[in-house]
Amino acid sequence: MIGIFSAAAAVPGCAAIAWNTSFGWQIVLAILVSVLPIDVTTSSGDRLSGDLRAIKDQSLTIDIEGVDREIPFLDLQSVVPAETEEQTRPRYQVTLLDGSRVAAQDVSLSDAGLDVEPSRQRTIRVPVRQVKSIRFRAAAATTDAQWLGLVQKETRGDVMVIRRPGDKLDPVSGIVEGIADSKVNFTLDGDSVAAPIERLEGVIFGGSNEVADDAQIRITDVYGSVWAVASLQPSMPGEAIRMKLSSGIEHELPLDQMESMRFSSGITLLATEKPAGASMATFFPSKVSSDLTMAFFGPTTSGDSDLQIDGGGRVEYRVASGFEKFSGAVRRSTDVAAVGAVTVRILMDGKTVWEEALPDSQPRGFELDLGETRRLMIQVDSGDDGNLGDRVQIIRPRLLK
Repeated sequence: MIGIFSAAAAVPGCAAIAWNTSFGWQIVLAILVSVLPIDVTTSSGDRLSGDLRAIKDQSLTIDIEGVDREIPFLDLQSVVPAETEEQTRPRYQVTLLDGSRVAAQDVSLSDAGLDVEPSRQRTIRVPVRQVKSIRFRAAAATTDAQWLGLVQKETRGDVMVIRRPGDKLDPVSGIVEGIADSKVNFTLDGDSVAAPIERLEGVIFGGSNEVADDAQIRITDVYGSVWAVASLQPSMPGEAIRMKLSSGIEHELPLDQMESMRFSSGITLLATEKPAGASMATFFPSKVSSDLTMAFFGPTTSGDSDLQIDGGGRVEYRVASGFEKFSGAVRRSTDVAAVGAVTVRILMDGKTVWEEALPDSQPRGFELDLGETRRLMIQVDSGDDGNLGDRVQIIRPRLLK
């Protein structure tokens, strides 16, 4: 019997059974536990490699060459598995108001709430009031700007977004009554319709609430879900990651499905930052000084969170290290009549990475990876027909960690 116990204790990852003189035999569960090799980046920039041993209330325990090291969340920047397997990502994406974006293989909506089925994870039920949108189609360059613009637009009622020929998105206001059997039950002007999901881009739920960007922990899984986490529950080696989302929903993520865990997420609104540079080019030659032109027509802030740029204007910002995404939307300003053509461009380190014409009053959204970008520019181009009426509102342009 002693030999068996000794052999078990000698196996790496196997809990021991020990004699305690105060309490007699104390049997500790002897199990083989899986470990997750991880690469860790601390907030000071140090890089560590080891095995994830445990998650506690406010820290991680990592086995580094046989020595356990406990690191507080406050001292962590990211945790990434040493190896991950690429997975086929579900087509649906459910965006919650807490900032979570759930890649789902199926969804259904009833009076009880929205049931979201992620791949190889348990189904979660979300109250409809906590859901911002459901996109039924995969992201695509031809429709992303239209879709993201509609999601950021304030609406009183629900919106069903129809996919028209030529990749045109057509928003229709009404009430989403239910989702089942590959159809969206939608009430439009008092009439109920059952719209096939295959003909839709998605649905957007009404209200003025914006999607939050301030989660302190963000966990991305191998299927493309991004979980906005308020707190992590204690777990032992081999156990699933137990998380409580910012919305209060609890969910578990198997260890082998984690792609990354990032801490101390933050947001910087460009409207609160001092530009690194700005300029204004008039369409017709003028003897007015450039300083006076900038004072009257140059890029400026609008409200607490927006920017306003007239045709021919551009503004540039420095990007500090640690930021990962640049997000926002653009639309023609509502305080001037639209006259000519206008195009908005976003440049990173001098290279154009996003460009959209604004032929109508609908907003166009963007969500761009920053990578190693250090300079970010927004440019409004009036084309060849003059800049009369070419004023553009940049809606909540923000840098995200």
